[in-house]
Amino acid sequence: FAVMAFLSELLRKTTARKERADSAKEKLVGLGHPSYYDEIYAERALKSRYEWYCSLDDFLPKAMHFLMDSSASSSSKEPEKAKFRAIELGCGDSRAAEGVAATKKFKYVVGVDLTPELIKMLSKHHYDEKTLEYKVMDVTKLDFKDGFFDLAIDKATADSVRCGPLGIQGVKAMLKEAHRVLGPLGVYVMLTCHEDSKEKLFDNKLWEIKSFVEQKNFVKAKIAGKDITSCEDSITEKKLEKDNGTDNRRPRKFVLIIAQKRSQ
Repeated sequence: FAVMAFLSELLRKTTARKERADSAKEKLVGLGHPSYYDEIYAERALKSRYEWYCSLDDFLPKAMHFLMDSSASSSSKEPEKAKFRAIELGCGDSRAAEGVAATKKFKYVVGVDLTPELIKMLSKHHYDEKTLEYKVMDVTKLDFKDGFFDLAIDKATADSVRCGPLGIQGVKAMLKEAHRVLGPLGVYVMLTCHEDSKEKLFDNKLWEIKSFVEQKNFVKAKIAGKDITSCEDSITEKKLEKDNGTDNRRPRKFVLIIAQKRSQ
């Protein structure tokens, strides 16, 4: 009887582990399909916005440093005017694109995503922004001419594409398109959970890695009822507030890569 009870309990635990693993795998695969996000964005309806991995302030200044350096070395005669163009690939409901536009250093900023309802909401929300717009678009088939942009931002979009049916080949297709639409010395910012991205995705003949920050901690929490995400460990326990018993303060890891298109 004791042996039977032991085997029965072992079978129950094994089955439970398999079910959890299958559920996690299903969710991970779902991240690579646009339909996965439809319900999420519809439910949030821009009332709550999510920033993957970290906020714009944690990487834009460094990206702008390389962009401005390249611009200064060019023959431009209007350094003070807004002259750059930027694209956020797979923007989701992030505030990154609007944050870039708010710097007043860009004459055109666009966020692209495959979710029509989300793009409709974002376009309506920012209808009065002259330099900012949102478009439904596939990041592997961008509807922009060659060399149109100076800056491309990818906040976990590569991770989502990698989870989908195209896998890493889909990410390479996205990078190929980004390389095409970026002008000479254009800057590409990638935020990813995959530490092998630099070696597997960036061709040294096409890109120069300007900055690589590996496994940097970030904390996501709720402060005063608002979603806050920071690359730094500066959110203290006293500031953290639980929201109905849920509290995503678990430290995670990601990789920040800033690459520059090599001049031909």
